[in-house]
Amino acid sequence: MASLSSPGIGSGLDINDIVTQLIAAETEPFNAQHGIKQELITEKISGFGSLKSTLSELDDVLFKLKLPTTFNQREIENSSSNFSVIAGTASSPGSYDIEVKKVAEAQKITSQAFGASESIGSGTLDLTLGANTRSLTIEAGDTLTDIRDKVNETSIGVTATIVTGDNGSYLSFTSTITGLENSISVAITDDDGMEFDDAGLSRLAYNSGQTVLGQTFTAGETLNSTGDITLTNGSETANIAIAATDTIEDVVNNINGAGLNMTASLEDDGLGNKKLVLTSLNTYGDNQIGITINNDDDGNLADANGLSRLAHSYSPSNFTENQIASDAEILIDGSVSVTSSTNTFDSAIEGVEITALKSAIGTTETFSVDIDKASTKAEIESFVEAFNNAFDKVQELTKVDLEAETKGILVGDSTIRTMMSQIRRTMAEPIELSDGSTLSLSALGISTDRDGVLSVDFDRLDTMLESGFDNFGEFFTNKEPEEGIGRRLSSIIDSYRDTGGLIDIRLNSLQAESGRLDDEKTAFTDRMDKQEARLYAQFNAMDKIVATLNATGNFLTGQLENLPGVVKKD
Repeated sequence: MASLSSPGIGSGLDINDIVTQLIAAETEPFNAQHGIKQELITEKISGFGSLKSTLSELDDVLFKLKLPTTFNQREIENSSSNFSVIAGTASSPGSYDIEVKKVAEAQKITSQAFGASESIGSGTLDLTLGANTRSLTIEAGDTLTDIRDKVNETSIGVTATIVTGDNGSYLSFTSTITGLENSISVAITDDDGMEFDDAGLSRLAYNSGQTVLGQTFTAGETLNSTGDITLTNGSETANIAIAATDTIEDVVNNINGAGLNMTASLEDDGLGNKKLVLTSLNTYGDNQIGITINNDDDGNLADANGLSRLAHSYSPSNFTENQIASDAEILIDGSVSVTSSTNTFDSAIEGVEITALKSAIGTTETFSVDIDKASTKAEIESFVEAFNNAFDKVQELTKVDLEAETKGILVGDSTIRTMMSQIRRTMAEPIELSDGSTLSLSALGISTDRDGVLSVDFDRLDTMLESGFDNFGEFFTNKEPEEGIGRRLSSIIDSYRDTGGLIDIRLNSLQAESGRLDDEKTAFTDRMDKQEARLYAQFNAMDKIVATLNATGNFLTGQLENLPGVVKKD
């Protein structure tokens, strides 16, 4: 750069302006040309980007057209509010009668009443849902709130809540999973050592198959009555004869020897008496135990004496079952019964998923499954629309308008020209089917007009859908004997729009060219900076010489004017 702070003082020339104009004379044409080139590259990059986006939309449609499932869709006719139906491509056309006999339910149980701040007791609470068990340690002083929180932290599939009523607070357990196999049980190990008393943690024990007689007995007590009883264990029953001399222990042994899948035992009640505990070993839903008195020699089957003391209706201890766990059940075509632990039946009818919504015993409703030809027609319409959108974009980028004297930014680009040539050639070629016949887009009613736009003859398409629907899947999706047209077109589009594809290669080339132009501009700017420095150095040197000459001339002039005999001019 210049070394003088005020270039031109010595010569009187405006050196700054001279240098600026000289540099501008070279810089402005270069910058203008560089800007034009960069703008063109930017427009081309933008053009290829918009083309790639449009091709992606077309490829989304072609992706469906190359999948066999696209041409195997099913339509369902179902007006029932009792069940819903989904039919997959594996389903066969047909109609089915459905009766929803039961819907699946989740079990809910509620404890006896406790005080809101009452200490429940201490020990271990084993909470079981189905096949899963969680052990909880209950501390002395824990209230219902503490137990609720510990249960909710287990993530076993049981939600605990507290309901407060006039008589106190109740602990409620609700399964989050439906079905018979997902019933709740609560096993207690009480620190007070008593499992069947009316105090401590044992008050939270619950087993849906366990029931305790309300009457208590003393050890060795006889019933002093002869007769017989019927013991029920779900679907099982047994008659048991009882003699007047039989003790309560004898009754327990007789029950255990009756051959039913259950056990009987005498348990301490904490007050010196015995409770008769009956426990079914049957699965949930078939584990309700009851005792019916058939005859009692005192002649009264309803009093609290003699054998009548054994009368008992099913009633699990400590909790009330508000909602039973149940499987859903449907009846298909009036003869095939199917159950499910959920409300979904996904294997009863091949390829069909039925969901029970509400029970309607005695109400039979029909649904039908048919081939969904309308969805195939819609996919073909989507293809034509997506192709025309892509074609419009190509036209926008490559069209020359002589009247308007305009042209697309990608006119003459070989990448687009080659792509369109491949697409049109593929669309024009017929596809050989497995039966030896051939099929083409034009045969389906899809044709190209003189401008290159696709159109659909819907009458012809509808006729082909009705008379030759089975050929559509093969024509668009097959791999053999020839690739279907959907696969072919998708392959072409993918080769251009995929990451690393031909459009990306073209974009990389343009970006590299843009980088080269930027490098050229950087080099040119450096060159101009050096040129400016040289000019300033040259003009400053000249300025010094002129200044020196001017000073010498002024000195000589002064000396000459002072010489004797020299006449001064006014």
